[in-house]
Order: sequence, then C-alpha cells, then structure tokens
Amino acid sequence: MRPPVPAPFRVGPVLRMFREADDALDAGSAVGWTTPEREAARLQRDHGGDLVRGGAFGRRWPVVVIGESSVVAPAVPVRVTVQPADGPDGSYDLDAGAVWRTTASGRERLIDVTTGDDPPGEPADLLWFEDTTRWLVRGGILEVDDAFSRLTVPASSAELERLLVRARRVDPAVLDGVCRDTPAHQGARLEVWRETGLVDPGDVAEPQRLLARRPDVARIERRGDVLIGVGMDDTRVELELHDVGPDGWAIERREGQLPFERLRLRRCGPRVRLSADLVPTIDALAPGVRQRVAFDLFADLVAVDRDRGQNR
Repeated sequence: MRPPVPAPFRVGPVLRMFREADDALDAGSAVGWTTPEREAARLQRDHGGDLVRGGAFGRRWPVVVIGESSVVAPAVPVRVTVQPADGPDGSYDLDAGAVWRTTASGRERLIDVTTGDDPPGEPADLLWFEDTTRWLVRGGILEVDDAFSRLTVPASSAELERLLVRARRVDPAVLDGVCRDTPAHQGARLEVWRETGLVDPGDVAEPQRLLARRPDVARIERRGDVLIGVGMDDTRVELELHDVGPDGWAIERREGQLPFERLRLRRCGPRVRLSADLVPTIDALAPGVRQRVAFDLFADLVAVDRDRGQNR
C-alpha cells in the first residue's frame, strides 16, 4: 500500500460538470464550486499558456497548454508533463496528446488534449478532491478513489448535502439538476487491487484459502458449493459459492456476522481485484470507516503474498 504522497497538488473547489459548456454560462457567482470553463480561465490566469478545447467526460473540455509538453486542466489536480506526477488518487502524465490517469485499478485516458471530437469517459455531475481522495458523482453513484481502493455508494440527496453543503459550506445550487437515478439494488461496494504476480493462483481459484486468513473468521471449510466456518465470536458462518473458476470466484453470505454481503475476487489481466458489497449496517462514509475496510481487504491480498513468501 502506497502512503499518501506529500507532493503539492490542487484540492480546489467542487467542479460542477454540465453536459454542455453553454449550460454553465448562467452559473453566476458560485460559492465553493465552479465549472470546467471557469476553472480553466483561472488556471490560464495563474499559469499562462493557451486555452484549447479538448474532450473529457463525454463532452468538450477546456485545457490549458503550457509550452510544448505541459498542461493544466479542470479535474486534474497537478500540472501534467510526460513525467508522471502524483495526485491524491494516483498519478497523471501526458502521452500521445492525452492526459492519462493511473491508479491501482489501471490506466485510463482521462482527457484528450488535441481534439474533442471523440471525448473519453462518461458524463458526470460533480468532482472534487480531498487530501488523499478523488470524489466523483455520475449516474447516481458516488465514487471515492484513493491510491489503492475505490468505494461506490448511492449518491443520495441527503448524502451529497451532508458532504458538500454542510461539511464544505458549498452553495446548495451546486446540486441543482444532479443525477440521482441510482441503479436498482446498488449498495456500498469497496474494491482493492493488487498485481497478479503477487497473488497465489491457488487463492484465485480457492476462496477458502483467502477467507481462512481473515481476522473475523476462526476456521472455514468447503462442502461443495458452500463454505462453513466459525466467526471470531464463535457464531456459525455460512457462505454460498458462485462463479468459481481459474480467474476468480464470488461468495454470498447466508448466515453469520461478517462485514460483507458478497465478496468477489477476479483476475483482470495484470491485476487481481477483490471487492466487497458491504452489509447495510456499515456506513462506509462515516469517518474512518472506508479507510479501515479498504485496509482490511488490501491486507487479505498482502497476507496471501506474505504467506507464499514464507513457504518458498
């Protein structure tokens, strides 16, 4: 797990992303939030350079080009060059006319600098940064990314008001028109990733090997498509297996006190993803909860590597 990077980056105001640039013209004197166009104008004043129209989040996107190999842009917390620069959620670099974002889950083309004809990404409503996280609202879902994990939770009106209006003192107008059509049955999900080469293939194919290392499981055994075990409080734990194969597995809680309803492990090319659908009683956005659960999941994958190293 990489510790928080002390290098400077912009936290800045909340970014309200309208579907089209013209929609932002009547934003008025926003308090605590801004639009991509207004933020780009501010960046140009601060850094100089040329303002161009690229593409990001499924729409035209303003970018400030500084010299031949440096850009700053809304939704990017650092000045970007060909050398990767660390932000709170990963690293950013400039390559082949695009700004790329690299996180624990992989590498994505975030902004096309040279053209906006085929903008990457999906439309989004809100984006902001904290000291060690990026927060993004799109499709009724709030995504919270740090250097090694991602939390997704329904972006309810009450939750957004608590996070932005009450906690950050942002003008409530920032939430006008924000999509809140949360997908059906969507709860809190937390994902962590690790390089495939650091995870034993046996643990990818046999879930009981990973579960046996969890601190909340005293012992576990497999009986066909069911895992039977004992929790640390001496209560019975019963889990149902699904989609078991060489590239991963999924388990669903039937009985017992565990922090998740479902747990999935999947090999995705060069990385292994471990995700947990949390029980409804866990408030993943309460202070410290997201970090603690993410650390526990990541520790499961690290324990796999540590145990394998001891057995060599």
